[in-house]
Amino acid sequence: MGLSKSESGQIEWKFNMSAIKNFLENRELNEIEFGKPFEGKCLLIYGGKSDYINQDDCKHLEIYFPNIEIHRIPNGNHYLHIQSQEEFLERVNEFILSV
Repeated sequence: MGLSKSESGQIEWKFNMSAIKNFLENRELNEIEFGKPFEGKCLLIYGGKSDYINQDDCKHLEIYFPNIEIHRIPNGNHYLHIQSQEEFLERVNEFILSV
């Protein structure tokens, strides 16, 4: 997916529909089987001041992602990569190095 300029000069999304179609038909890259847990390692970082994720959500996520690593940045909001950049990057780097 990328951006392109239309004939009228407007910026618009450009989708690679053949790749999307191939992915959906073959699911060669998809390790997740719908309705079954994903056993791979994954990371969730959320802000304590955000309304998007809460402790109850984390409990539900652990059912579908049993190897999830969850980090809460207490003073972070929804835009952690901007507001709490140092701690966010530290958590991401730690996770990448552990995989």
